Amino acid sequence: TITYKTTGADGSEKELSELIAYPVGSDGKTPTEKLKNLIIGCHATITSNERRPTNFSNLSFGTDVNMLTLIGSNETSLVVIPDYEGYGVTIKDPPPYCNRDVTAQQVIDGARAAVVWYEKNVDKLKADWKSVAVGYSQGGAVAAGVLNYYNAKKVTGLNLIGAVCGDGPYDRMATLNQYLKEDRLYMPVAAALMIKGMIDTNKQLKALGCTYKDFVTDKFYDTGIFDWVQNKSFTVNEVQTKL
Repeated sequence: TITYKTTGADGSEKELSELIAYPVGSDGKTPTEKLKNLIIGCHATITSNERRPTNFSNLSFGTDVNMLTLIGSNETSLVVIPDYEGYGVTIKDPPPYCNRDVTAQQVIDGARAAVVWYEKNVDKLKADWKSVAVGYSQGGAVAAGVLNYYNAKKVTGLNLIGAVCGDGPYDRMATLNQYLKEDRLYMPVAAALMIKGMIDTNKQLKALGCTYKDFVTDKFYDTGIFDWVQNKSFTVNEVQTKL
């Protein structure tokens, strides 16, 4: 695991943490051949800090992080999976959940830092290496955001060829509006995370004095779900069960 500097949701410089995985040869340090791919892993929704990628050694084998590191151990790929702001070394910060541009920039900064670290401490990547962003659920939205940000900002130095995105909340407001239209909540914790992320990290909403209560019923708020999310000790499934 390493840390790297990036821009936080509040505009200040932040130091975030990330997991790096890669195959090693018989010496236990260096791959048997030069790595030709960079896989930018974007993890799914978490609410417990223990589920962060940099806590990999303590994670069960049922996570997308395990899948991504497995790719790194079996292919000629360098894999990097950032914790996202609000987890790991930034546990005291509110996560900018589904804030696409902010998270995309942070993940891209993390990918760049991973390449610098690897080439300085392990080996040079193959001359024609390429990268791809991969993610499912929230990670799918982040991977799409990485590709959009990469193209819109004309980012250089990552050789990004595309993104593999699965089942993500690609448009935060469209997702919330669909909840309202159907008058039901699929994965209620996601709604709480979206609203909390907007209130905690959006300067305009803060200036207006908006609160979580402005966007949900008293019944939903009084469950305590916003406190559970803030606490960062319960998993997504535990929050769902409690709710």
